[in-house]
Amino acid sequence: MERPWEHYSDLPEDERFSAILKFCTLETARIKYELHIFRGLYGSDPRRVEVLNRAAPEIAQLLQDLLFDDIVIRLCRLLDPPEDRRGNVNFGLRLLIALAPKDTSLELATEVEVAFDLAAKLKERRDKHIAHNDGNSKRADCAKGWVSLADIQAALDRIDDVVVRLHLTCRKVSIETDPILAREPEMALLRALHLGADALDKARDDYLQRAMHDRGHVPKPLAWLPDWLR
Repeated sequence: MERPWEHYSDLPEDERFSAILKFCTLETARIKYELHIFRGLYGSDPRRVEVLNRAAPEIAQLLQDLLFDDIVIRLCRLLDPPEDRRGNVNFGLRLLIALAPKDTSLELATEVEVAFDLAAKLKERRDKHIAHNDGNSKRADCAKGWVSLADIQAALDRIDDVVVRLHLTCRKVSIETDPILAREPEMALLRALHLGADALDKARDDYLQRAMHDRGHVPKPLAWLPDWLR
């Protein structure tokens, strides 16, 4: 069940643990996948950032911010309390531990709390700089809300360990949460942008050279592009 919130209240008690375990596993894999792409695009090689900036700097910056904040939000949600103040269920590790067999929950509850402590900066960023836009709180806590990839990785490693151990302890199955996908999924985008930018430069240069040899012809802006791209 990938969307347990749709049927959670209708599930028998003995099936709720499995549903939330699957959800947490998929969310952990999703976070790891997004973090891999983020590092691949923005944190591994300056030449990759140059390609993004050359192709579309404003969009590259927007995607960077959105991807980073989505990682922070998803990670924090996995560490939220089992219920919010209104009594609504939060699907995450704390609910999962509460549903787990007692011997297992006692053993791993401490690990979840360690992950929660490691994610303290991430929670500040989510609560004060992403989820809300209160000017007073932003000014009062302007030094907070800034996190590093190391902060994210430290909390994520703990979450990953808890999920893997729950599968091993309760399901007797050894799993990995790394998505089975291409090693560098971001490379297809970077290659397309790099080759596309080169093709654009060549098309523009070829058009300008032809225009210079045609007497009385004045080059028009973007005339070298197909109609649908002008």
